[in-house]
Amino acid sequence: MPLIPPPYFIRAMQLSDLPEVMQNEAAAYATPWVEEGYRQELTQNKQAHYFVIGRHGSIRDELIGHAGYWLIYDEGHISTIAIHPNWQNRGLGRLLLWHNLDAIRQHPVTLITLEVRESNGYAQRLYQRFGFEVVGRRKRYYQDNGEDALIMSLDPQDEAFDRRMAEQWAELGEML
Repeated sequence: MPLIPPPYFIRAMQLSDLPEVMQNEAAAYATPWVEEGYRQELTQNKQAHYFVIGRHGSIRDELIGHAGYWLIYDEGHISTIAIHPNWQNRGLGRLLLWHNLDAIRQHPVTLITLEVRESNGYAQRLYQRFGFEVVGRRKRYYQDNGEDALIMSLDPQDEAFDRRMAEQWAELGEML
């Protein structure tokens, strides 16, 4: 895995990160996950893998986002990705997604999936850059407003996936 450019870092999420994770979650989403959900994912779900992205500071490190995925048999599923609004539009969400996809492809998966709000065109375009395509819809999936979720997937064994990952890494190197 390539090195993350300073001053940023990505590492496995820890229980001690949850207060900052919850602040970022609340800032990024109208209906954030609850802390107990993350606690259970970190301590009880052996298929779950969560990471935080942060920035090294002169006084202390600051967590600015997080993401996670599940490995279920031969499938990877992006369960969440969030960047605090103050840090959005800097390529950090793309970096975090790249990191998760790179981690997933180290396993023998044949499919990677995720759900995204139908109204979230920004996220959909980000996912499409990596090769995700809409393959289905979950009607009234989001409880806050009954919005549909689009199901997107990609084939990590397709050689185009490796090419897209390399292209995205090169673009990230220029941005960060």
